Amino acid sequence: MKAIFKRELNAYFTSALGYAYLFLFLVFTGLVFYFTSIQTGLSSLTTYFTVTAYLSPLLLPLLTVRIFSEDRKLKTDQLLLTAPVSTTGVVLGKFLAAFAMFGIGLAVTIIYPLIQSRYGAVPVAETVCAYIGFILFAALILAVGAFMSSLTENQITAAAATYVVVCAVIAAVFAVNIIPNETIVNIALWLSPINRFLNLLHGRFNINDAVYLASVAGLFLFLTVETFEKRRLG
Repeated sequence: MKAIFKRELNAYFTSALGYAYLFLFLVFTGLVFYFTSIQTGLSSLTTYFTVTAYLSPLLLPLLTVRIFSEDRKLKTDQLLLTAPVSTTGVVLGKFLAAFAMFGIGLAVTIIYPLIQSRYGAVPVAETVCAYIGFILFAALILAVGAFMSSLTENQITAAAATYVVVCAVIAAVFAVNIIPNETIVNIALWLSPINRFLNLLHGRFNINDAVYLASVAGLFLFLTVETFEKRRLG
């Protein structure tokens, strides 16, 4: 797994994709921070995280569209299929490389709470909780992207499928409100990853919400492992 991780991380830095993602992410988050925090003078970063989180699905799939699709297209996946590395090791190595790129960009944004402290006391617990929620939500999106990438050699198709799934998850939490049956609504909200994420985003930390988000991400990684294993055995 370590070798796969290094290989994939190096691939991000030796191609335009990694730099393009970091550039877009930092420009995007910088603009959102400016308009939601600097312009308003609010010490809370809740609005910043909310806007960033809802629009981040547009950027995060850039990190996952190639991790399996490119190998299939270039036929280099045969090397992975026959390599002395477990299927789980291959999937986790690729996923963690994408997650590391996300982490690099996110680490830069830590400067925002420091800047915001000029306008008043930044609620530390709320901010930390929002970061935890954002990290888990990003992991979920990356896991979905990895699974979609494992299903096709077409990167555009993988990106589009990731967008559809993530947007459907986000839209579902709002759509259930039109359902007249309260029991169904409560069950749907309980199952909704985005509803769990919103709790964390607004500083309402609950270990069950964090575990649930991590579990859903784990589910998609498991499906990715199964897909890759099926190809290896086939």
